Amino acid sequence: MRELETPYKRLVSYRLPRSASDRNKELLSQVFKELAETCPDAFSYLALQVSEEDFLHLAVVDDVVDQHPLHSLATFRRWSDSLQRYCPDGPEFAQPRIVGTYRIGRLDAAGR
Repeated sequence: MRELETPYKRLVSYRLPRSASDRNKELLSQVFKELAETCPDAFSYLALQVSEEDFLHLAVVDDVVDQHPLHSLATFRRWSDSLQRYCPDGPEFAQPRIVGTYRIGRLDAAGR
């Protein structure tokens, strides 16, 4: 297995049919619940809904790991399977450079 280069940053964007948005949010909430339970080290993850159909995710791994922390989560695999059904062309990926952040970790699902 190949180690992830660090720091690893991946921005994912995708569009879903409106009918799939609620299910997507439900599956994502399960991913975040499992992340809260497993607390992977040196890992940050943010998912945003930017319109009724459009979503963005940012994953950051700050240390060397054998496997991406999300790939070991059963809830992430369920979300990924669902995404493949509703987004057959797949999401778009980018490797962004973070210019700066401020208190991004203080946001919660209510947007506070």
